[in-house]
Amino acid sequence: MQIIPLAAVASQTLKVVLAQQNCVLNVYQKSTGMYLDVSLEGETILTGVLCRDRVRCVRQAYLGFVGDLAFMDTEGTDDPVFSGLGSRWVLMYLSPEDLIEKAARASIDFQSRINAANTWAAAHPLVLTGALANGIQGVPYSSSITLQGQMANSALSWSVVGSLPAGLSLDGSTGVISGTPTAGLTIVSFTLKAKDNLGRTATSAQTVKIGQAFTMATQLPGIMSLTRPSIGTYFDPTAVLQVAANDQPRFDYDPVTLTLRGLLIEEQRTNLFLQSTNLTSASWVKGQFTVASGQPSVFGDNSAFSLAPTSNGIQPQFYQSVGISGTVQTISWIVKSDGATAAYIQLQGATTINSGCRVLVNLANGVLSAISYFGSGFNNAVATAIPLGNGRWLVSLTATTITGENIRGLIGPSTSSSSVTTVNTTDGLIVECPQFEAGAFPTSYIPTTSSQVTRAADVATITVPSGFTTQTYGFDDGTSAQETVSAGPHTIPTPTAPKRIKTIAVTA
Repeated sequence: MQIIPLAAVASQTLKVVLAQQNCVLNVYQKSTGMYLDVSLEGETILTGVLCRDRVRCVRQAYLGFVGDLAFMDTEGTDDPVFSGLGSRWVLMYLSPEDLIEKAARASIDFQSRINAANTWAAAHPLVLTGALANGIQGVPYSSSITLQGQMANSALSWSVVGSLPAGLSLDGSTGVISGTPTAGLTIVSFTLKAKDNLGRTATSAQTVKIGQAFTMATQLPGIMSLTRPSIGTYFDPTAVLQVAANDQPRFDYDPVTLTLRGLLIEEQRTNLFLQSTNLTSASWVKGQFTVASGQPSVFGDNSAFSLAPTSNGIQPQFYQSVGISGTVQTISWIVKSDGATAAYIQLQGATTINSGCRVLVNLANGVLSAISYFGSGFNNAVATAIPLGNGRWLVSLTATTITGENIRGLIGPSTSSSSVTTVNTTDGLIVECPQFEAGAFPTSYIPTTSSQVTRAADVATITVPSGFTTQTYGFDDGTSAQETVSAGPHTIPTPTAPKRIKTIAVTA
């Protein structure tokens, strides 16, 4: 073995005699590495040979070169760079004797490596463990399982026996299954296979379940049904309050933004007010109000009513007294200013009129006052004001009331949004859809005439496919709820607050 002296420069040409051969060596650096040209006895035999660490440069006997040339990194195994020539990297001439000895050593080393690899492989079998994740139709998916027993730096190839869920594919080099599932409520079984460069294989039987998320929009999905043996009301996409026929699903819209809020599913409720559609009826006490129909209504017609104070400096009240069942009652009105700054709604005893609670709403912005109590027996009151567009507000008041007597549900105008004041004839209101119901929150409007009317409960049923065990409900207020289900018909729980179901996801 002979070391050929080199300088640490980017390009150099040397004339050397190697085993009685007159040679010219041209060594030069490029951006892609270091290269070598070789001339023998005045004839060029090699050009542009990429120089690698411990890799022979000539190799081919037909070139007539006796022996070979090779670079060696004395500090590691990196390929040569000109700045380290003559120090870190040396150029060696290998004689025929050197090559024979090197080949013998390489053969012994190669066989020992094979023996070591076989011994290691026998002690570390190739095993696939774990389970692939389940997915949801239309949601990007990526999952893989764990491989044990892989030799360091060994190459792997992956394959699948059978078919993957529609929309998914296997990366044959990494074993990752990814894509976007296209078929919901499907269960697909297949076998994953991994093979290493020692020829060993491992297989794993897998089952992936693809769930499906349904948006509650214009119609129910095929696996779902709904019954309600009565009419019900809801807002349509044009902000008009509509009446749904028996068993008709109600897809409710926000009357201000006109965006879909979702499927309306409500418990059974009864509007205890009589003549909620005719406020001129004798069922209503009109104390110091002139009541007239013909005002623009949420129904898209002119069925709303104006309440105009009959004189100046008075506190007119419009109400009806009802018999109650239970202790928690809710009243609600749709109200709009017809000159009044604010409106107040009130629950009070029909006999014990000095006991009750009230809330005021600013009719310009919907801001509610603090709830005020008078007398005793009314507690735990809460109020809401929901914008309906065109200056209208759905205002509600819920409270624990006294028992043993009828309760008044009352509305009136005020010139202050913080306290009840006297008003003048110009401080009127436009009102419609009054409702008095037993329950802890207001529900959709139930029209009445000469008798109380009960809206039956919405009963929504979903037929859960076998193999799927979870349903997740997304509501229009941004909240969600999840429950465990079994295969077959399942009744969807009725929300315990005034919210709509936007999505239902059926998953494993």
